[in-house]
Amino acid sequence: MDQTTIGEYIFKQLMMQEQLPGKDDFVLKTMSKISAKSPRMTVKIEKIDGQREHHHQTDGPEILFVFSGKMVFKTFNKEFPLTSGNFIFFDQETEYTLLPLHWGDVLVRINMDASFELKNFLENVYNTRLSVTSLLNKIISAYGKDHYVIFNAPKVDNSSYVIDRVLIEYVEPKLLYCDKVSHLLAILVLSLLENDCYVDAGNVNLQSKYQISDFTNYIEKNFHLNCQVKCNTNGLFL
Repeated sequence: MDQTTIGEYIFKQLMMQEQLPGKDDFVLKTMSKISAKSPRMTVKIEKIDGQREHHHQTDGPEILFVFSGKMVFKTFNKEFPLTSGNFIFFDQETEYTLLPLHWGDVLVRINMDASFELKNFLENVYNTRLSVTSLLNKIISAYGKDHYVIFNAPKVDNSSYVIDRVLIEYVEPKLLYCDKVSHLLAILVLSLLENDCYVDAGNVNLQSKYQISDFTNYIEKNFHLNCQVKCNTNGLFL
């Protein structure tokens, strides 16, 4: 089982999704009362192509999460890399291009409902933490200007726990709940803000801290797969 197949398996298990008939998209099951007001999301895992670019125009807001590998995005004549653990929030009706995906690249596109607005979302998070006011204003301003914002998630110390479980609130919301911030996505973004993980679009130089051994160790610890993942000296799966 290669890295991409494992990545798809993990996200399917995490989200317990319902596949849309005849499509590669997945719709998350109905959420509990705690998350009843959360926007409904559909999730799609981009397939490896290796030959062609993937052109997208968002109908609604999108969150792109690079689970593994490295990929390059182009938008508004700008080109920037994202690596495992990185997030990018795209505003609705934003055109962007994803350069060809290769073996080991696992990208999760989260299509948010039109009711989701990053500005309102961040302001709600801001209401729980006064320490990030100036950073929030900077992010909201950049989002309004560029229609996307980037977070370099690997800079967060506990990203292995938070990032890899960012969607678990949509599976079992009661597993993590507090009065002020009821959604794990909000907790994630709050963690990104407090750890100064926002990346100015004009200075993107993201480096991943994850290695293949980290990826396989995570799988062995959290998922009981009926398979063995081995690496040769070149770091390739056999």
